[in-house]
Amino acid sequence: MLVRQAAWTFTLLTQIVAVVALPAIRLSGLSFPVAWGTSMVNGGEWMVKQVNDNPALLPNYSLEILWQDGGCDSLVGQRALYANWFRKSYHLLNGSTVSGIKTVGLIGPDCSPTSLAQAALAYNVRMPMISASSTFPSLSDRSQNPGFWRTIVPDSRLVEAFVATVRSFGFNEVAVIADAEIAANFLPKLLEAVDKFGVELLGPSMFFGPHANGWLLRPDSAEEGAREISEELVALRPSPPRFVILMIDEPRLGRAVLCAAFHLGLSSHITFMTFGWLGDIWWRDLPQGYHCTEQDMEVAVNQTISTQAVQKRSDLGTRLSCSASATAADFFADLGDVLEEAASSADAVCTYAKMLHELIYTHGNTLAELEDSSDDIYSQAQQILEATDFEGTQGRMQFLPGLPDPHGAVEIQQIQISNFTQMQKTLLARYAAGAFSWFGCGDVAPGRKVGSCQWSQLGEQYRL
Repeated sequence: MLVRQAAWTFTLLTQIVAVVALPAIRLSGLSFPVAWGTSMVNGGEWMVKQVNDNPALLPNYSLEILWQDGGCDSLVGQRALYANWFRKSYHLLNGSTVSGIKTVGLIGPDCSPTSLAQAALAYNVRMPMISASSTFPSLSDRSQNPGFWRTIVPDSRLVEAFVATVRSFGFNEVAVIADAEIAANFLPKLLEAVDKFGVELLGPSMFFGPHANGWLLRPDSAEEGAREISEELVALRPSPPRFVILMIDEPRLGRAVLCAAFHLGLSSHITFMTFGWLGDIWWRDLPQGYHCTEQDMEVAVNQTISTQAVQKRSDLGTRLSCSASATAADFFADLGDVLEEAASSADAVCTYAKMLHELIYTHGNTLAELEDSSDDIYSQAQQILEATDFEGTQGRMQFLPGLPDPHGAVEIQQIQISNFTQMQKTLLARYAAGAFSWFGCGDVAPGRKVGSCQWSQLGEQYRL
């Protein structure tokens, strides 16, 4: 009995040591410790555990991500990546620092400006990079950003959905107010969309070039600029435009425009359209003494329309390809309510795990060779990424031909506020591959509704 027990104990200890001693395949990760940065880490780490528990994926290795603070700032991210790739030093989100180790790729950067700034560097040092959160349209340009990939739908798809929605409602003109600091990233895709759907851009010329009309809003003078633009909207035609797209990435700029429009009585005449990733109830974070009250802002934001990427697949019973047994439902149950970029982060990790499996087990590369990242291995990695095809948390994960962008759908939602006590985000439609699937009901003009005119069962409800 004692002999058998001793033998069993020895076997168990051997297995534990074997697990602990597995060589680590490490990725750099850029996030930040607040808001959706935390969600990214949680989603990524959930998938890391699935990968490491799946004996069919990387059975002889342990996948690790060295999460660091990219600060959603190009200079902060640059310092972190230079330290990673040239000094082999990593200052982690938990406050510790590790050094003398190598990584084989990058999850990130965390924000579009950092991705734009570092894509060329990653390419030159032969470091594959997959971002779960960088959405600028200009990152789709392969000539400027070689080797960049992302697992989140780009904002160009949201912009197209704006214009397609306007056209589907029977209108052929729209006004645009754009953040002056990011407008250049969006303008080419905006012009493509209005040309595709035969929609006219109203207003003065934003840039040199035909038909590039609209208004630029400078962040350093947002309140004054918003008032001037709202006055020009009133004077533009005998009646103001029915739809105004806000191409902005800061809630305070959106508040400035909506507040100015409210004071000119435009809230009931204009349907403003915003990016859904501005956040829940983004219009209510008002500075003390702001010239619109919370109730004013709720009048201003009522019936606005937003677009955002679909980050939760509908067929939740689907088993995730990087897991031995977990389904999409398991992922969303474990992650809870804070889901911004968690799904795209999980899919980025799975994309890497699938690529690493091919590099090691199909192509026969060693970990040391991956860490040295020769031209040949980098080329192999890019070819594998182009052929990505698996079941992820957001849906079937594939990249569009010749682009770093995933297939994916866009949700069109409308904010509907009742008696200033309850707000519902009603899902009006999903837009994918140029086609709409309608769900809910929305007021888009006096006497004009779209959808089934029933409260959407898919809507999110909030107490105000």
